[in-house]
Amino acid sequence: MKNDMSPGHDTVAHLADIMGQVDEELDGAKTYIKAAMSHRPIDKALADSFANMSAQELQHADILSNAVTSMVAKLKTEGNACYETMSRVWEHTKGRQAGYAAWIRQMHADYKKLT
Repeated sequence: MKNDMSPGHDTVAHLADIMGQVDEELDGAKTYIKAAMSHRPIDKALADSFANMSAQELQHADILSNAVTSMVAKLKTEGNACYETMSRVWEHTKGRQAGYAAWIRQMHADYKKLT
């Protein structure tokens, strides 16, 4: 659906892209925290670097998630016809991503217990 405020801009595709980028950041965070756990017994400095990179990826996911929340809210204030659908999609996606992020944060807590 085209956004009248920005000719040629596909609002739905743009939001879907950002939602997918949140998933990519979370996947990266998971990869890095798992690497931190596996390298911990061998090389603590390297493991700590992986844990730090994972934390950065979580921050990126939070930034993008907040951006999507703002964009969806803007659709409502603009009276955009795709607001209702995108709001529902975002609530579902955000809930799934929050569960995934909580699992990764628990891995971070477990990692900190090892150090």
